[in-house]
Amino acid sequence: MADHEVIEQDGNAVGCVASIWHDDHLFIEKLYISLSFQGRGIGAQVLKAKSDQAAQRGLPTKLSVLLTTNLADRFYRREGFVQEAETPERRRFSKGCADILISSPEGRADRERRVPDVNPDPGDEIVDPED
Repeated sequence: MADHEVIEQDGNAVGCVASIWHDDHLFIEKLYISLSFQGRGIGAQVLKAKSDQAAQRGLPTKLSVLLTTNLADRFYRREGFVQEAETPERRRFSKGCADILISSPEGRADRERRVPDVNPDPGDEIVDPED
């Protein structure tokens, strides 16, 4: 079961993160930042904190994104994550979409881990923080 945390800044709820600890990795299931708070480095700070927690245990951090979420893909790559593999359609998400599995640079090459998906809910607007 995932641990859900509300992300706050200056007393305001600005997003949430859900993660699952596995024996061999930390899986980031969801990382959402409210549109009006994107582009401020909040998501990067949360991702770093989670990756640091995993690294302290000697574990990599894993997650997946839909192939159609280019902004999320760029964000994770910019934060040092690298693509491990592509999988076929996922049934738990939109039909016809595939994942990209990503792992943190802290993860050991001899250990393979899988982390949940980081995907917005249908209808959520995503803005590229670099635009």
